[in-house]
Amino acid sequence: MKAMNVMLGALVGLTMVGCLQSPLLSHANASPTVAPQENNQTEKGCDLSFSKSSLCASVTWVKQPTADDQGEFTLRFWDAAQGTEAGPYVTPADDVAIKLWMPDMGHGSSPTKVIAATDATGSPVAGVFDVQNIFFVMNGKWQVFIQLKKGSQVVDQVEFDYNY
Repeated sequence: MKAMNVMLGALVGLTMVGCLQSPLLSHANASPTVAPQENNQTEKGCDLSFSKSSLCASVTWVKQPTADDQGEFTLRFWDAAQGTEAGPYVTPADDVAIKLWMPDMGHGSSPTKVIAATDATGSPVAGVFDVQNIFFVMNGKWQVFIQLKKGSQVVDQVEFDYNY
């Protein structure tokens, strides 16, 4: 019985050490990778293609996350058939959400904040969103899911990897 308790304690200890890396360690080697999806839109500059919604998207990092500070990126959407990465941008019919997921560890991170971008007068900018509160809780491979949702139901999504 005593040996079993020692083994169980050791297993729990090792599991906790593996999950306690992020805020305390340096993330100097973090590198975002937007992997093009395999489809006919990639040739047209549509690396992030929403097949059900006929939209394309691009991600531009404003501030990459560090151990001490959260990250932020700008997300732009355009019509896959008519627009380009330079515009014109279109606002998706569904709500935009971001999910951060670490597949090797089977967990996510704190919720992000998606805000419709505004111009100097405070008017919304069509199809442009500021994504804030991006925090990766530990080093490793992360998946960033860009989701289009109706309520809690995901109707379309794309994903790109971020190595942190």
